[in-house]
Amino acid sequence: MMRSMAVDYAGDHIRVNAVVPGTMDTPMNAEEFADPQARRRSEGKIPAGRLGVGDDLAGLAAFRASDEAGFCIGGVYMADGGADVAA
Repeated sequence: MMRSMAVDYAGDHIRVNAVVPGTMDTPMNAEEFADPQARRRSEGKIPAGRLGVGDDLAGLAAFRASDEAGFCIGGVYMADGGADVAA
């Protein structure tokens, strides 16, 4: 769907891309990661050795919205600490 929208709207100078976060340390999963074993288990699957945080996505989103990314259309941008590469 994202790629179809990217093609449909590119001529109107609307960029459609996907940011795909990995395992993030957020309030939504705070209960799970309150267990130190669960946290270590998840962190162990991520080559960066830690869970992601909101700031890990903020820079990517800001770049994607900038003029410097004006020719980046229909892309899938991973923010997962290398987990996708290691899988």
